[in-house]
Amino acid sequence: MNTNSINTISKYLLLFLLILTGASCNDNDDAEDTSIPVLISQNINDGDVVGPSGYVELTFSKAMRQAPDTEIYFNGGVVRVSINYEKVRYTFSGMENKECTFEVPAGALTDMQGRAYDEDFFLSFTAKSEISGGGKVFDAIVDSKGNGDYTTLQAAINAITTPPTSPYKIFIANGTYNECVRINKNKPFVHLIGESRDGVKIQFALALTE
Repeated sequence: MNTNSINTISKYLLLFLLILTGASCNDNDDAEDTSIPVLISQNINDGDVVGPSGYVELTFSKAMRQAPDTEIYFNGGVVRVSINYEKVRYTFSGMENKECTFEVPAGALTDMQGRAYDEDFFLSFTAKSEISGGGKVFDAIVDSKGNGDYTTLQAAINAITTPPTSPYKIFIANGTYNECVRINKNKPFVHLIGESRDGVKIQFALALTE
């Protein structure tokens, strides 16, 4: 066998090895994650005592979504949760001195490939107006339906009499707020936190003059 033949065979063998290596890498990259979602943690445990306003947050092992035609419950009523990748959250307010329950039936939450969290989740806790040692999540609750501390955002801001030196968190429940909101420069640490991106609408119509 001459040198040219050996070189040609060597080139084809090298090309064949490269093709096999590439196929192997592609197989590993495209390997499907077949694991089911796992609940990693929760911010409120069964039997806890919390403030009258706050949220229940569940953290899973992967990004989640709510399955179609399923329902999640707070105090027996159907509620809408917000989902940010692996975090599932329900925000509540106006629960002074009440026993609260949060329920996620098996299959109501799935990962992005449709694999369900197949366990029933049920949480029972107590909300009180005053809790020794803290536990307050928001400094003020705004709800246009009257279930919070204020019905307008401006009223909540005006109620801040002492300029805050740390984050002053105002929770805004879903709803439409027709108001022009002004925050004075002596209130630099005011944080506005909406219940959901699409559910909170703050709007104000300006009159045009010719």
